[in-house]
Amino acid sequence: MRGVDVSELVHRSLVLTCIAVNRLQLLSSSIDSLELHIEPVEPSCQRLLTCALLISAPYPAPPAGKYTSWAGGIRVPAFVSGGFVPPAQRGTVQPGLIHIADWWATLTALAGVSDDDPVAAAAGLPPPDGLNMWPLLMGATETSPRSEVPLSPQSLISWPWKLQLGLQEFSSWTGQTYPNASSTDAAINYVIDCGDGSGPSSPGCLFNMENDPTEHTDLAAVNPDIVSAMATRLSSLVPGFFSNNDTGVDVCPSGTLLCGCWAAQHVWGGYFGPFQY
Repeated sequence: MRGVDVSELVHRSLVLTCIAVNRLQLLSSSIDSLELHIEPVEPSCQRLLTCALLISAPYPAPPAGKYTSWAGGIRVPAFVSGGFVPPAQRGTVQPGLIHIADWWATLTALAGVSDDDPVAAAAGLPPPDGLNMWPLLMGATETSPRSEVPLSPQSLISWPWKLQLGLQEFSSWTGQTYPNASSTDAAINYVIDCGDGSGPSSPGCLFNMENDPTEHTDLAAVNPDIVSAMATRLSSLVPGFFSNNDTGVDVCPSGTLLCGCWAAQHVWGGYFGPFQY
């Protein structure tokens, strides 16, 4: 291992940030390089011992089911590291519920500044609604301040429960390596109808995310009261949803069946990456 000066560290951090956003698949090798080469060798570098590095993936890890509310479409890996993390918390795992919006609230709280965004407010956007997760991450509490995440007009997490309603696409499980030589379009095209949660003939789909993180066991039929309460709660939340009118432009030729796969082959050198701009 060798030491690096602060300017080199900043450069590496900027490069790492770009890679994290644009080419997630290269993130682990970049972090390996960063860990191998950081070692304070001068008194001025001791400031590194008070730093914290937070990495949260921008895309779900495959198998993804991207654009769906299944676990493969919404769950991503994240970690916090650095000298700022108390020794007792290093290497621990926090299973609490965290939304990506919570990182903004967490970082602004650490910086001692408001999480208000006047520029966004002036553009007509709703105010930030993230929650400060630092007490959870640092072990000050074992319970996440967030217990609820509305995922879509048809899906709600109320920890540890997750309710799915209506037609749900990509309703299948794939292997750890996907796609592969045996893959077909069946996994992408498989749709189930969870129903509207109104009764036995249309019970909804209910999963215990704590005990069944891969969502294999539907518990709606044996928990009708939970389904009813969550469906009512979701209905009350939907009017407050914000959705912009932005549309992406595919990088692949018009008519390409799987633009992400085309971009992986022709743009990203065999890795999955962004396929719209």
